[in-house]
Amino acid sequence: MDTFSIKSAIELAVKTEKEGAQFYANLAKQFSDNDDLVQIFLQLSKDEEDHEKQFSQILQRLTDKELNTEGNEPMYLLQATAASEFFKPGILKAEAKLDTRDALLKALNFEKSSLLHYIALNDIINNTSIKALIEAEKKHVKGLMKIILTDSKFRGLSDSW
Repeated sequence: MDTFSIKSAIELAVKTEKEGAQFYANLAKQFSDNDDLVQIFLQLSKDEEDHEKQFSQILQRLTDKELNTEGNEPMYLLQATAASEFFKPGILKAEAKLDTRDALLKALNFEKSSLLHYIALNDIINNTSIKALIEAEKKHVKGLMKIILTDSKFRGLSDSW
């Protein structure tokens, strides 16, 4: 990570959301015998596809002011969040079959890493679109946590838990 910047942080978000969508689609296939899990993972996959598009739009609209991070202390936190294992190439690729709990825990940890990265990014550029993505990621974390703890169903971003 020789040259880490706001632009590279958002490019990482685009890439990660794309890989997340594929990861969740693969989990939906893996758990095809469980309608509830299929719906959870398909919803998460769709949401990640939407987030990828939103981050791509943010990247296109970045202003010079947002790109200038010279002397910006929060860049260290942002760079630290980018070092998460979930941002390493191929970490979300297909692996040996996961059991239900391990799949949900991996999804939860992926969402938490993404959430922290987006919060650190927004601390620097204070962007309304990123704030909305942060709220969406929070809903994913809360929804997955509720499923893990209570075996409840996840109804997507429209859920009001």
